[in-house]
Amino acid sequence: MKTFTIVLVFFLSGVLSARATNYYFSSYTGDDGRSVQQAQNPSTPWRTLDKLNAIFPSLKPGDTAFLQRGSFFVGSIRVTQSGVAGNPIVIAAFGTGFAPMISGFSTLKGWTSAGGNIWQSPCGSCGLRVNMVKVGDSLQPMGRWPNRDAANGGYARVQSHADTTSITDASLSSGPNWTGADLVLRKYTWVIERDSILQHSGNTIRYKTGSSNQATDKFGYFIQNSLQTLDRNGEWYYDPRTKKMNMYWTSDPSGISINATAVDTLINISKRQYVSVQGLFLQGANRVGIYVIQSGNISFSDCTVIFNGVNGVKTIQSNYISFLRVSLDRSGNNGMELDGSNNLVQDCRINRTGTIPGMGNPMQSYIAITLRGDNNTVQYNKIDSSGYSGIDFFGANNNILNNVVDYFAFVKDDGGGIYTWSGDISTTTKRPVGNITGNIVQNGTTCPAGTDSVHAGIAHGIYLDYNSGYATITGNTVTRCTGGIFIQDAHYVTVQQNTFFNNNSQIILRHAFNPSLFQNNDISNNTAVSLTSTQPVMEASSVDAVNGTPPLTSFAYMHDNKYARIDGSSPFFRLGMKGLNTTGSLGMWKSTYQMDQTSSETSLNFPLYTINKLIGSNLYTKGALITPFATATVNTRVVASTGVGTILAGKSYVTHFTIHAPDDTRTMLVFLQKNLYPWPCISDVISVGTASPSTNNTVVFEKTTDGDPICGLVFQMNQIDPRIYVDNIDLYQADVTKNDPSKNYLFRTNPSKSAITVGLTSTYQDVGGKVYQGNFTLQPFSSIVLFKK
Repeated sequence: MKTFTIVLVFFLSGVLSARATNYYFSSYTGDDGRSVQQAQNPSTPWRTLDKLNAIFPSLKPGDTAFLQRGSFFVGSIRVTQSGVAGNPIVIAAFGTGFAPMISGFSTLKGWTSAGGNIWQSPCGSCGLRVNMVKVGDSLQPMGRWPNRDAANGGYARVQSHADTTSITDASLSSGPNWTGADLVLRKYTWVIERDSILQHSGNTIRYKTGSSNQATDKFGYFIQNSLQTLDRNGEWYYDPRTKKMNMYWTSDPSGISINATAVDTLINISKRQYVSVQGLFLQGANRVGIYVIQSGNISFSDCTVIFNGVNGVKTIQSNYISFLRVSLDRSGNNGMELDGSNNLVQDCRINRTGTIPGMGNPMQSYIAITLRGDNNTVQYNKIDSSGYSGIDFFGANNNILNNVVDYFAFVKDDGGGIYTWSGDISTTTKRPVGNITGNIVQNGTTCPAGTDSVHAGIAHGIYLDYNSGYATITGNTVTRCTGGIFIQDAHYVTVQQNTFFNNNSQIILRHAFNPSLFQNNDISNNTAVSLTSTQPVMEASSVDAVNGTPPLTSFAYMHDNKYARIDGSSPFFRLGMKGLNTTGSLGMWKSTYQMDQTSSETSLNFPLYTINKLIGSNLYTKGALITPFATATVNTRVVASTGVGTILAGKSYVTHFTIHAPDDTRTMLVFLQKNLYPWPCISDVISVGTASPSTNNTVVFEKTTDGDPICGLVFQMNQIDPRIYVDNIDLYQADVTKNDPSKNYLFRTNPSKSAITVGLTSTYQDVGGKVYQGNFTLQPFSSIVLFKK
C-alpha cells in the first residue's frame, strides 16, 4: 500500500504540471480579440491588462501570465485566483529588453493658458485627488504657501491654537482666503498632519482633523492644495470638480513631459494564496504600487516600483509575503508598509521615501520600511534618503539584519535609522523585540524647520523606545547620528560588539517614564569613539535623582567596553538627573556612579591645534587658584572667574595651566566669558579631566564669538574635591592652525556580503591596543576604528 501511495502522488503531480498553461501579453503585437489557444503562443499574444484581469479567475495553479519585455501597459493587475503550494500562479516577463512597465500615470497634454502664468490640462482619468506629479523624471512638489525656500524652511508659525479645531497666526492675512485648502501642521517633531481647512477668517484657520493631536504653539504650518499657492515654475494644483490640472509656468509647458498619477493601485491582491510576481516595472500609482490584503505565500522578485503617491508597498493581515531584489523609489508616504508575520524583505533598495513634507500621513509615515507583526526578517537591504526613519518595526521576534541605512530624519524628527517601540502593550507582557544585527546606519540629519527650535532634533542610529524588551543588538555600526544607540525605559536588552563612532553622543540611556521598565540591560564589549569636543561618549538622563530609586546601575550593567575620545577636550559623560546636570571622566563614571567598572579608555594625544605663535603679553596675572576649591563644600559647584581684561572678538586665545588632583574622577570646565550680567560665554567650553598627582594642560579657544574690555577666564567644577587646585596659569592671544583630525584615525565600513582587504600606509592601533600594519581583512557588514601610533 505504501508503494502505491507514492506512485499515485507522483502521478498527480505530473498531471498538475501538465495542466499548467502560459498566456502571453504584448502592448506592441498583442490583440485582445485572439483566442485562448492563440494567446498561449508568444507570437500571438493578448494586448491589455483588462484582458489579463478578465481571464484571471480562470487561471489554474501553475499557470503563468507572461508580459513582454519592452511593453508598456496602462492600468492595474487584479489577482483574483490562487495557486497552491509548489504551483503558484505566476506573473512574469518574457523576451528581451527592458522589464515590462505597468503605469498608473496619465500624460498631461492640451495645455491652455488660464492667465497669470497658470496653465491647465484636462485629466479625465484622474480621480478625486492626485497624489503625485512628475515633470520629466523628477517628483514635482505641490504648490504651497509659504514657499519651500522661505524663512523657517517654508513654515509659518502657530502663535496659538484651540484644541484640535483651529490655529491663529498674527502674521496671517485675511487674503487670500484659504478655505477648502489643506493645512499641513507640524504638530510635534515627529508628526506632520494634513488637515482640511473649514474656514479662514482674519488670522485664524479652523480645520477638520481625524486625529486627537493638538497643534503646538510656535511650531510650523503651511498651506497646500489650492490654486492660490501657485507662484513657482512646476507647482501644481488638481481641481477634482473640473478634472483639470493647474500648473504655474512662465511659458507654455506643452513641450515638457508631465504626468499625474491616475490609477490608485498597480497590483492588487486580496484574499489569495501562492502567487509569484517576477521582473515587472511599476510606476505612477496614485496610492499604492503593490497592495496585498488578507493573503499569504505571495512573492515579489526583481521588480521596480517607483513614483508612488502614498506607499510603494502596503500589506494588511498578510503572512509569508516575500520581497526579493525589489527596488522602491520616490514614495510619498512609506516605501514598504507591512502588516503581518513571517514576511521577508531581502536584497531590496528603498530610495527617496517621504522626501516632501505634506505628502505623507500624520503618523508612521515618511519611513522606508515599517513592519507590524511577528517573526519578520529584513536583511541585506540598502535604504537611502528617508524623510523620517529607515526601518520601524513593532511586534515580536523580528530580525533586522545586515542592512545599510543612510541619510534619514530630514523631514521629521525623533526618529531612528532603526526604530522599535513596545509602549502599546502592558508593562507585564513579555514580548521579545528580536534581533538587530550587523547593520550599518549613518547620517541621521534632523529637521528643525517648523519647530520652535527649543525641542532638540533627534535622529538616533538605533532607537529603542519606551517599553522595548528582550532585544539583542549586536555587531552594528552607527556613525554621524544624534545618538549611536538610544535606550529609553527598555528592559532585558543585550547590546554587544557594536561600533559607535562620531555621533553627537555614542551611547544614550534615558529614564523618562516607568522606572520598573528600565532594568536588566547588558551593554558590553562595544567600541564607542567620540570625534569632536562636543561629543560625549556617554549620555544618561533620568527624571529621578541620581542616588535615588532606581540608581543608574539598575538601568544597565555596563562592562568590558572600549572607549576613546579623539578630541581629548570632550567630556566622557554628560549626566542629567533630577537636581543634577554634570559632565565628567570615565574615572568619575566608574567611581561615582559605579558604571563600566571593567571598561577601558584608549589614551590619545592628537593635538587639535598647532600654536604658531603667542601674541602680546600674558593676560592672566592672578596667580594660583587654590582657595575657591579648597574651601568649597564637597560635591558643590564651584566657579572661579578671574579678570583678564580685553578679549577681542573673532580671535584665538591659548591658556596653559596645571590641575593638581588626587585621582581621575573629576572634570574641569574652562572657558572665556564677559564679566557683566548675564555673564555670556564667548568661547567654547572645554572639558579637561583630572589625574593624580597633576596634569599640565593647553587649551585653545578658537575664534571667540564676541569681545569686551571686561572679560574673565573661568575654571568650573560641578563636583568639587578640596584637594584640587589650579596653578601655572597663563592666557595669551595666539595665532593657531586647526589640525585635521582625519589624518590621525581611520574609520572604515564594509557594507557588502564579501570580506574586503584594507591597505594601510602607516602603523595603526585599535581601541584595544592591537597593532595593524600593511593589509588587513574587514568582514562583511562590519567596521573598524584605528588610530595612528
